[in-house]
Amino acid sequence: FELKVTNDTIHGSISSKKISQALADKGFKLEKHTIPHVLITSLGITKIKIKLFKDVEAELRVNVKGIYGK
Repeated sequence: FELKVTNDTIHGSISSKKISQALADKGFKLEKHTIPHVLITSLGITKIKIKLFKDVEAELRVNVKGIYGK
């Protein structure tokens, strides 16, 4: 994911909905409750635990890069 950065200020955020949509675009169809509610507002890698089945969890790494401009 990419977020716009100006004057060291990050504009926007990455939500659970955006993460779900990105996964669906790559062919990963997940139930709505699989990804917990998150709102990522910082650059770098954020780790999110997702519940695939009753006793099966996975760690999803969300990488957010900055697009720098004026």
